[in-house]
Amino acid sequence: MKFKSVLAVAAAFCVTHMAPLFAQTDPYPSKPIRLIVPFPPGGGSDPVARVIAKGLSERLGQQVFVDNRPGGQGAVGSAVAAKSPADGYTLLLFVGALVADPWVSKNQLYDPVKDFSFITQVTHQPSLAVVGPHVRAANLKEFIALAKAKPDTLTFGYGSVSGQLTGALLAQLTGIKIVPVPYKGAAPIMTDLVGGVIDLAFASPPSSIPLVKAGKLQGLTVVGPRRLAGLPEVGTSAESGVPEFVVDAWYAVAAPANTPPAVVAKLNAEIRQVIHSPAAQEILTAAGMEGRVNSPQEITKYVATEYLRWGAIVKAAGIKPE
Repeated sequence: MKFKSVLAVAAAFCVTHMAPLFAQTDPYPSKPIRLIVPFPPGGGSDPVARVIAKGLSERLGQQVFVDNRPGGQGAVGSAVAAKSPADGYTLLLFVGALVADPWVSKNQLYDPVKDFSFITQVTHQPSLAVVGPHVRAANLKEFIALAKAKPDTLTFGYGSVSGQLTGALLAQLTGIKIVPVPYKGAAPIMTDLVGGVIDLAFASPPSSIPLVKAGKLQGLTVVGPRRLAGLPEVGTSAESGVPEFVVDAWYAVAAPANTPPAVVAKLNAEIRQVIHSPAAQEILTAAGMEGRVNSPQEITKYVATEYLRWGAIVKAAGIKPE
């Protein structure tokens, strides 16, 4: 009888204490991770995706592979990520301009605020306002004066939502009237700007600094709080009297909404180490970017704030969804 009692106690112990051990899943990650990049290969997102994929693969011991899903200026790939399982095995390289999409697109495929668990910001990069050599303005203050003297005459080219809204923001803050001209990409904008077809553009530093140094374009202002190391003679918006004219081109890493907090926290910690590594800093600096990381709470709040900010800009500019 005593022997049977001992067996009963042992069996009860196993049911109570051992079963949860067998119910546990494999530690994360236990298989390869997909990093969706919502743009085609060869663009500005390439160096960021390469840094994250390589660094995480080394640190996590699992392959992180890049999956380019272009279309709809980032909307197609972002929608694929949003609808993927929230298990930490699908990530998205989230581009800051995506927060404005709901305000300018009729057929929205995802909600940039509600459909993602944000992990961390990874880079930021200010825009550079540049004009063609035919425009008689050496800085933003002179361009504003010229635009006020010739309302609805000066043009600015844009090839993305962010470029369009940057021009709208400048007009709102300064009271000038400039004419938007849509393009299909950055390359034709630069060609027409150099050729005098359009007057103004907001470009990435890597694509525009060489043209400014060669005398083919004139740098008006850094659309950000600090001067650029590669072009120290060009002032900032604040130095031209428009401190609110700040537009950051940034990338973040996100996962589908409701991804387990423990997974988000682990990825945040690992990506921090990746971005802070000398190898990553070298690649990002060469691409004209600065590494920047923050907590999941901070990036989530920033996305929500940017979403509301661009919504107000769109409404004030009278831009209609297309």
